[in-house]
Amino acid sequence: MKSKITVQKGIALIIALVILTSMTVIGVSSVSSGVMQTKMASNQNTVALAFDAADASVEGIIHEGSSANLRAGNVMNGAGNPEIDVLTAARNSGAITNNNLVDLNQLPTCDQIANALWTQRRMNAAGLQNDAIHNNAGAMMTVPEINAWSKSAFVGLKNITDPSSGLVSSIVDTDGARNRTIFEVFMLKGCGHVSGTVVNAANTVVVSRQSVELGEN
Repeated sequence: MKSKITVQKGIALIIALVILTSMTVIGVSSVSSGVMQTKMASNQNTVALAFDAADASVEGIIHEGSSANLRAGNVMNGAGNPEIDVLTAARNSGAITNNNLVDLNQLPTCDQIANALWTQRRMNAAGLQNDAIHNNAGAMMTVPEINAWSKSAFVGLKNITDPSSGLVSSIVDTDGARNRTIFEVFMLKGCGHVSGTVVNAANTVVVSRQSVELGEN
């Protein structure tokens, strides 16, 4: 009888150890899964913040480029010289294309800062300012620190007074001058980065701006 009781107690111990090991494995797996899901959620949040910064920098280009006062040269800097809006500055730098054909594979990345044909701007905590250029340094947010910057490049002109363009506009005669309406086409690239991470987000869009070129009398 003593021998039988001893065997039964040994089996109970083995069963208890198996159950304890199984519970430990399940607990460790649950903790690992929770940690992994937390990391995934954190990464997704980081990517979302970077994309929001990239979108904000594109909005900054559009906001600045739509300033009538900047385009007219009515805004002066500290030295008394007219400020130039970002799209005009990009057009002055020269076109990035031949015959208005854009090779998307040749566009600079967010990390490629120096490029003479791309005019850069930054967004910081001051936000969008009316009739002002946005080139002051500083982060867009500080907790966490998020940086937003943009690049603008001139693609080319679309002459809507040219019948072959498919976008025919009447030529305006003003005081005997024959003016023509054109579209300036630009490539905009917004970039965002959350400090302390390897995440860079970019958003590239094409926009156009209507202009009137004054003709001769």
